[in-house]
Order: sequence, then structure tokens, then C-alpha cells
Amino acid sequence: MSFKFNMPKAGLTMVEGTISEWFVNEGDTVNKGDIVLSYENEKTVIDCECPESGIIHILTEPGDTIKVGDPVAVIAENMEEYNTLLISAPSSAASSETAEDTETKQEEVAKPSETVSETKASGARVKATGLARKIASNEGIDLHDVNGTGPNGRIVAKDVTDYSQKAAVAPVAAAKGREASAPSEEPVLIPMSGARKAIANNLRNSISTMVQASSSTEMDVTDLFELRAKLVAQKEKIGIKITINDLLVMAAVKVLAKHPLLNATFDGEVVTSYPHVNINIAVGAESGLAIPVVKNCELKTLSELSTALRDVAVRARNGELKPGEQSGGYFTISNVGMYPIDHGSPIANAPQVGLFAFGRTLDRLEMRDGEIVVRKKMHVMFVFDHRVFDGLEQGRILSDLQLYLEHPELMLI
Repeated sequence: MSFKFNMPKAGLTMVEGTISEWFVNEGDTVNKGDIVLSYENEKTVIDCECPESGIIHILTEPGDTIKVGDPVAVIAENMEEYNTLLISAPSSAASSETAEDTETKQEEVAKPSETVSETKASGARVKATGLARKIASNEGIDLHDVNGTGPNGRIVAKDVTDYSQKAAVAPVAAAKGREASAPSEEPVLIPMSGARKAIANNLRNSISTMVQASSSTEMDVTDLFELRAKLVAQKEKIGIKITINDLLVMAAVKVLAKHPLLNATFDGEVVTSYPHVNINIAVGAESGLAIPVVKNCELKTLSELSTALRDVAVRARNGELKPGEQSGGYFTISNVGMYPIDHGSPIANAPQVGLFAFGRTLDRLEMRDGEIVVRKKMHVMFVFDHRVFDGLEQGRILSDLQLYLEHPELMLI
């Protein structure tokens, strides 16, 4: 009996996913639990396990966007059942085959192990995102000729467009004896990837469903940097190199534990406050913004929190987050201090009711005890749902955050 392999639902807001890459070939024998494909959704690329064992009949191609619950493949129990699938329900990729082609295909897949080894030996499979494959297909580009700059050498959309532009100007440059020529005046149409569409939809949903308000203030983080320097000097004993981001998150955890209404979600009628502090951390990646979750933060020491933050950040940038690792968060933190950004207008992650964003740190001259001194100042932004908080409450929240950032020894107690 055949088994439908449907697009899984990874996260509450997922409605569709874009096929990024198949790791198996048509007619391969697969086992339950094998990683057989990756798809883009919820701002990341997710590896997907095969739900059953058998012979796989692939219904989709890289670049296809499939709704949750719709089939991406069918798993046949045996070769007889698989051959029936090929004849009665061919995939879109095989719909143009003649009867003779189908018979030939059946003969070829009768020995799937040989086909797999031959494909792997020839190195025919190329790691590329779904968007990169779609652009390459539209422009007739062989992905074997493109160098990948993404995680683990994966080819991303920019690699394909760069290759296309270089290929377009090469004949002109050779004819004129120059290394480059004037760029084309024709506009370039760049379709949005599944991950980018998910980001856009989430942002639109947040704006349309929340009454978002924000406050921004400049805080003195001189002592915070001094504490960090002391902790770095003891990194051998601590076991990890503490970062400023680690301390910012720890301060936020302390504030959330003190203000349960902030560690909450709001559905428009009821505010739900949670017993544990689960924080989404905004991480910039090639495929788009990722927001992995670090759970039970209030139970972690500073070194444990630092280890967890580093782990999810690295895997988010490499596109290695697992399904569900971006859901279940009750508050979001965004640190843009590594860029020339002082303050801005971040968007909270609905149905969460708040977000802290931290800008870059600058040295400022300040008068203290009759002397001009240099102090480190950082802009801190607080975005909140005005339906849940009024001015008094958001002022108290920022005051508590300021207390921990300007007197960081308190967060270690």
C-alpha cells in the first residue's frame, strides 16, 4: 500500500513551504527517518525526514511552493506498486514522457541502488536553494558551473545572478578587448523565496494585528563593558567567552521574570502569561531573518545561556535549525550593535507583546563630579503592544532594564 508524503507543518504560522533540495533520486529505496529533502519556511531551511520506508516517487521539484498537507512525494511499498504509480500518476516533471520513455524509466529504476551509486559517483547532485534552482532553470544555467557561497558551499540566488551577469558581459568584453562592459539596462526580476515570503507575511500580520508603539532611550553601558572584560579575562575558568550580547539577553531575562505581563502573548481578547522565559533571538542569515528560540532562560546560568545562544545562532546562519526551533517563544530580542545603527523602528513578533532592540555603542563625553569623562552609551528600543501596556508600565519596564544594564552586577545575583 502506497503512502502519501505530505508537506509537514513546522510552526503555527506555516501555510506553505518551498522545496529547496531533494537528497534522493526518483525511484530510490528510502528508510523511515532518512533525511530526504529540505524546504524553506519560517525564515529558514529545514531538513525533512521520510515518514515511511519504501520506494520514493517524487511529485515536486526544487523551487516548487507546496501548501501544508499537500503531497510532495509518494512512498511505494514495493517495485510493483512503484511501477503502477509511474503509469497511473506521473509527476509534473515526468508528465511529458512517452509510453516508451516510461517503460525505459521502469527498467532503469528496477535497480535503484545502482542508479544512486552512479549518481553519487559522478557528483551530479548540486547543493542549491530552491530560488537558486528556479533562476538557473529560467536562464538555462547549469548549476555545476556556479560556485556556491552559501553555508557548506550551497548555491544561493545571488551566486546564480552573479554568474548570469558575468556570462552576459563576457562575449562583449572579449570582442572589445576589455575585461568588463556596461551593465544591461533591462530590469532584473528576482522572485521572492519561500523564506522571504514567510518573513513578509509575518511582518504584515504583526503590523495589522497589533497596536505597536515604541520607546527609545540612551543608556550608560560603561560598567557592562567593564564586567564583560573581567569575564573574558576568566574565560578559561568559565569555559566560554562571554559576549556583550549574552549580558544583554541576561538583563532582558531578569526584566521578563520581574514583569510577567511582558513574558506573554495576546490574541486580541486574552493575555496569556507563561511560567518560563522563552526568548526568540533575531539572527541575520543569507536566506533571511531567523528567530530561533532559547527556552527556559530563567533557569540558566550566564555561561549556560551563552552556550545556548551561540549554538542556535550558528545553526541559524548555516540553515541548520530543526522544525519547531523558531516557535514557542514569548519575547524577542534584536541586537544590531554590530552595524552603524543607533535606533530604528523594529517590529514586534505577534502574538508576542514586546521586543527589545539594542543599537551600537558609542563613546560620549559627560560631566561627572566636575570632570569630563568618557562613557559608553547605547540606544535601547522597546516595542510593545499598546493594547496591553500603557505609558506607566512601559516606563517601569525600561527603568528596570536600565538598572540591570547600568549596574550589571545585579543580574549575577
